[in-house]
Amino acid sequence: MSNRRNVPISYLVRHWRGELSLPVSYFVNGMPLYVALSLLWIAFLFSDSSIAELIALAIATFVIIFWQAVGIFRSASNHVSLGGSNIWSGAAKVMVILSVLVYLPFFAGILAGAVN
Repeated sequence: MSNRRNVPISYLVRHWRGELSLPVSYFVNGMPLYVALSLLWIAFLFSDSSIAELIALAIATFVIIFWQAVGIFRSASNHVSLGGSNIWSGAAKVMVILSVLVYLPFFAGILAGAVN
């Protein structure tokens, strides 16, 4: 019988589970990736790319945003129980919700454009 506690958990899984600190989850895994994705989309919109590339980038963006949002939200939920501030926990949750709401119409526009 193997002891699962000796198996190192990957950084990506620890973020997903909310096991990283709120500052790391938000300022390392959240903001920089969000900005990078936004810049990537701006560059993509000014390039001559195919519909397949558009769909691939949309799927990758959706997966990354989902991973970010879940991890940050879970980390914010754990933040208070670890002695952190309710204010920072709530602020992080609000920002996650706002960032997801920003991308929802964006994805809807991409899907509408891909269908047409």
